Amino acid sequence: MTETGKKRRIGGREATEAVIPGDYAISVGDPQTPLPAGWRWRLLTDLARLESGHTPSRKRDDYWGGDIPWIGIRDATANHGRTIYATNENTNELGIANSAARVLPAETVCLSRTASVGYVIVMGCPMATS
Repeated sequence: MTETGKKRRIGGREATEAVIPGDYAISVGDPQTPLPAGWRWRLLTDLARLESGHTPSRKRDDYWGGDIPWIGIRDATANHGRTIYATNENTNELGIANSAARVLPAETVCLSRTASVGYVIVMGCPMATS
């Protein structure tokens, strides 16, 4: 929110203060929700490793067109809430070796947190992303 009380839009979807009920957890954004006996609230950083990589150089054709699926924002927005098995682009071992990205295992949960915030996908096979 800005000082005037208006939601700020920088890109992507509008910001929200909504509570998101969980299917496999209690919720996101509502630590006041009563918990079942024996449960407690935890920070996401206590439960998951947060990573960030960098896209292999787009100036290098030899980094692209391989057999490693590369998750881009178009993949995330088109598949929000789903498991994906194929991407719009593929990179290769040379592209991975010359970037800060790495191939992550199947069932990795990806959450977009910069360009378009809040899109969530699950990798259906080993893939790479920034």
